[in-house]
Amino acid sequence: MREVEKYDDPQTTIYYNDRELKIARSFYLKRQYKQILQLLEMKLAPEMFTPEYYRLTEKIMKK
Repeated sequence: MREVEKYDDPQTTIYYNDRELKIARSFYLKRQYKQILQLLEMKLAPEMFTPEYYRLTEKIMKK
């Protein structure tokens, strides 16, 4: 996960096989984006997430 563009828009990138899926906060409503992040954390192993992901997720969930 990283912040991109002028307004620090959070963007989550999921790598699988030889592809990647980018999930940008600007594309979803705030509530939907939070739900997507929660589902990812439920379904994926914790070691797949970077420290940057946890830092940004904490920042997003507080808003």
